[in-house]
Order: sequence, then C-alpha cells, then structure tokens
Amino acid sequence: MNLDILVFAAHPGDAELGMGGTIAKLVAEAQTVGIIDFTEAGLSSNRTVES
Repeated sequence: MNLDILVFAAHPGDAELGMGGTIAKLVAEAQTVGIIDFTEAGLSSNRTVES
C-alpha cells in the first residue's frame, strides 16, 4: 500500500486527538493516510512493571 501521508505519534490516540480534523480532511480529499504509534497502549499508565 502506498501512503500519501504518514503520521507519527508517541501514544495510541495522540494522532487522532491532535490531528483528527486534519486526518479526516485529508481522507475526504482521497489522500491515503497511515498512523504509526511508537508505544503500546497497555504500558501507558503510571503503574510499575513487575518482572
């Protein structure tokens, strides 16, 4: 799949919250948009990770 726009975000949901309107506009204009999240949602709380 070829993308016209690639959005990078730190956390899941960041791209949608910060750029949701822009992403929707680009898709409405027939642009192909992809989103890459650099972290997983399950590890985004303040809890400690036990080993």
